Amino acid sequence: MSTAVGGQHAYRVGGTPISRISDAGTFTASPGDVIEILWGNATRTATYFSEISTETIPCIGTKIISREMVQNGTLDIDVFNEEGDLVQGTGGTVGFNETISAGDVVTLPFKIRGQFQRGLPHGGVIVADFNQGAFDDVIFSLGGQSTSVPAAHSAGAARISNRSIAYTIAPILSNQILDGTITLDAHNTNNPLGVALLNDNVNLTIYSNNAYVDEDTGGSFVSPASEDEDDVTTFVPVTRAYIDVD
Repeated sequence: MSTAVGGQHAYRVGGTPISRISDAGTFTASPGDVIEILWGNATRTATYFSEISTETIPCIGTKIISREMVQNGTLDIDVFNEEGDLVQGTGGTVGFNETISAGDVVTLPFKIRGQFQRGLPHGGVIVADFNQGAFDDVIFSLGGQSTSVPAAHSAGAARISNRSIAYTIAPILSNQILDGTITLDAHNTNNPLGVALLNDNVNLTIYSNNAYVDEDTGGSFVSPASEDEDDVTTFVPVTRAYIDVD
């Protein structure tokens, strides 16, 4: 079995216990055997995302099994204020901010950019953390849907009353752009820049989906998700950014 990326792959024959094999390694199977393969062995820190496939061994002497896999790349998050200025880039502010007062509801252009010849093949989950003393709600419109916040998620900022919301995001291949909006619904009476509110930026985190091995079901190979049966993220690193609010 080979993907020419090094590392290991996991496989099982007809529901037997999992075996593992080095990339470009060989194993013996009988004609008609059904082989389930977890390419990349679901390694959380791998450079390549894992894939699941099923192969039936034909009646020939040697069968080469291979699979294309997508390499992990950099995701850039761009959010623009109402004047069209970039209010942040991945990792922090770039010099502009979004001015919001109590009771304001603003919808801002939002883009997630992929990296050339790399990608996010299984999509993922984007989480927004915000202070409930500053905002009533944060809503994404990126083609996904509201979902549960990953149990492994940490807000990563001191707030009087933090709230986390999550939405699914679609796969991104090469330098595709996932285009949408983010709506910031400010608190009806509190100005988001109030000194007593503590950290009024909206923090953003993207978790990538990846296939994994579920040990609670006898080691079955499970379709990509952001965390496994033990609430551990299935792929790292994550992408973080924030929206600077003034």
